[in-house]
Amino acid sequence: MISEQLRKKLEARFGKAIRYSQECEALSESIYEETSERLSTTTLKRLLGFTTMRVAPRASTLDILAEYIGETESEDNIISSFAQADDIHSDDLSDGTRLRICYHPERTIEMKYLGNHLFYIEKAVGCKLCKGDMIKVDCFRKGFELIAWQVIRDGVNMGLYFAAKDIGLSSIEIIG
Repeated sequence: MISEQLRKKLEARFGKAIRYSQECEALSESIYEETSERLSTTTLKRLLGFTTMRVAPRASTLDILAEYIGETESEDNIISSFAQADDIHSDDLSDGTRLRICYHPERTIEMKYLGNHLFYIEKAVGCKLCKGDMIKVDCFRKGFELIAWQVIRDGVNMGLYFAAKDIGLSSIEIIG
């Protein structure tokens, strides 16, 4: 989701309050008309809180919103290099985004997003994944187990990987 400050600026630029999910279609068209960039209705619904999913938006999405409201990405802290979220969906990440996830007992995985749901493991402490592994993950959700639907190690598909089964991920953080 976006901040209340950014939401108010979007509504001011759009010319009215966005109270219903159906208004996201008109907002999407307005953004396209002003910026020549497309943000899907689904993305806008997620960002504005009309779905139960809470996501950290892509930097490129925030850049488009900043352009729409007439600000640069650095003004008013619209974009931060660090973010914490309860859910992070790989579809909402830009290539090269780095994540850190932690779970009990004292397990940490740092990874870089390569695109197409694929993450490169840069650091793995206390778990069965290794530096250099690649995993395919759709969503990281705090409080839920990690499910990688594919692990690739040394070019070999190792199959599914489950972690944090008991109490789920304790933290999810975008670190760069």
